[in-house]
Amino acid sequence: MQVWTVDGSDMKFFFALSALVDSEEDGHYMRGIAHMNRGFICVGSSTGNLLVLNAPSPDGENIELLHNLDVSKSPITACAGSDSILVCGNEMGELAAFNVNDAFELMCRLPGSRFPCTSLCTRGDMIMAAYSTGHIRIYRASISELAVELAAHSRAITALCLEPSLNVMASVSEDQYLNVWSVPFFGSREDCDMELIFSERIENRLLTGVAFLNDGRIGVAAYDEDDVIVFDKV
Repeated sequence: MQVWTVDGSDMKFFFALSALVDSEEDGHYMRGIAHMNRGFICVGSSTGNLLVLNAPSPDGENIELLHNLDVSKSPITACAGSDSILVCGNEMGELAAFNVNDAFELMCRLPGSRFPCTSLCTRGDMIMAAYSTGHIRIYRASISELAVELAAHSRAITALCLEPSLNVMASVSEDQYLNVWSVPFFGSREDCDMELIFSERIENRLLTGVAFLNDGRIGVAAYDEDDVIVFDKV
C-alpha cells in the first residue's frame, strides 16, 4: 500500500502486506479503499484484514497505521466510509460495519449469499451494497436489518456511487447499463421505496466506474478506454 501526494511527486506512506502474513506466498493483495472526512484511510486485503490509517495532516505528513482489524477469513473486496460508519464486504458477500466514533468497534455483521460484494456506499446508518449477482441491497446498520433488495442488473455490478447531497445513487454493470436510482431514507412508510429514475445502455463498453460530478452530471469509466463518458443533467 502506498500513499502519494496528488501530483504523484512524493510517496508519504508505504506498508507491505507481508508484515501481516506468516507464509511466504506471493498471491496476497489489497483491495477496497475508503476515506473519511475525519482523516482516516481504510484499505482491505486478501487476508481478511482491514487496515485503518490515521492521516492527521492535509499534506500527508505523519501518516500511521492506527488499527489492524481482523474482519474475516475471506478476502475483502470493497470498503466505504462516512463520518460515523466504516463498512467492508468480502468474497462471500458478508458485510461488517464499524463505529468510527467508538474506536472502530464492531457494530454488526451482515450475512452473505456466497457471492462477492463488488461495491459499497454508506450514509447515516444506511449501507448500500452491490453484488456480482446484479443485486443491490440496502441495510440499516443500527438495527442490523435488510431493508431493500433489488435485482438491479442482469450481470455483475462493477460500481456504485451515492450523490453527495441528494438521495440518488448510480450503478454500472457488466450488462453495459448505467442505472440511476432514488434511495429511500426511511423517514416514513412512504420513504421506503427504491425506484429507477434513469437507465442508459452504453454499447460495446465494459463499464468499471461511475461518479457524480460537481455540476450534477454523471461520469462513467470503461475498461481500456481513455475517455470518460459524461451524462448531462436534464
